[in-house]
Parts: sequence; C-alpha cells; structure tokens
Amino acid sequence: MTAARRAGRPEISLRDYQQGAVQALFRARRDGGRAQAHMACGTGKTRVGCALASMLADKMRARAFLVLVPSLALVRQAWAEWRALLPG
Repeated sequence: MTAARRAGRPEISLRDYQQGAVQALFRARRDGGRAQAHMACGTGKTRVGCALASMLADKMRARAFLVLVPSLALVRQAWAEWRALLPG
C-alpha cells in the first residue's frame, strides 16, 4: 500500500514523462534546492503539481504549497483540479 493510500488520498495516475518530472522535482526539493516545472500547455502541469504535493506531504511532511499562475481563470482551473485530485 502506498503512502497516499494510507493517508486516505487517491493515487494520481501519471504518464511516464509526468512521473519523471515529479521525481526530478522531488529530488531537487529533498536535496535542499528549488525547482520549477516548465511544460507545454495540456501536458499535465497541474497533475504533476498535485502528485508532487502528495509526495512531499508523505515523505517530507510538507503542509503548505505555493502555486503561482498568471491569471484568475487559471487559479479557478487549478483549484478545481487540485480539489478533484486531492480531496480533503
């Protein structure tokens, strides 16, 4: 059983390139660095962010996340997807 399942969160299905992005971003954060995800439109940046947040919460006990977007429309879109992917 994965940490997400134990915590009552659903697994987030990712494509191979998205999983690679999550792993690279996690390693950067785990090693004390910072990271940004630069991905083309429609490639799943929000899913990657949700999966990363779940991993950081499980493995590093992170409790707060900062997500920057350039418009209010994207705030609404991101918020809706985060709530769907990470209920509770």
